[in-house]
Amino acid sequence: MTNGTTIIVGRKGSIGEVKYSDVPCWIIDTAYYVKPLVETDLKFLYNLLDILNLEKLDKSSAIPGLNRDDVYKLLIALPPSPNRAAS
Repeated sequence: MTNGTTIIVGRKGSIGEVKYSDVPCWIIDTAYYVKPLVETDLKFLYNLLDILNLEKLDKSSAIPGLNRDDVYKLLIALPPSPNRAAS
C-alpha cells in the first residue's frame, strides 16, 4: 500500500498507461508505482510520464509488458524545485 499520492504505471496488459491517485492505494503485480528519488511535483511528473508514450518500450511478443530497466534508462530533465538547493 502506498502512503499517499501515487503515480501508477501499467506493467502488463495496459503497458505504459499512467494513472494518478490522490489517495493511498494498493499496487498489484501488473503495475509499477513511482517513487521519485528527489523532491518533485508529482502532477508535473505524472504529465511528463504520460507524454513519454511508455508503451513504445514493449519488447514482448505475446503479452505486452514494460520492463522497468528500460524505463530507468530514459533521461528526463526536471525543472528546479524551490524546495531543493541548486547544485
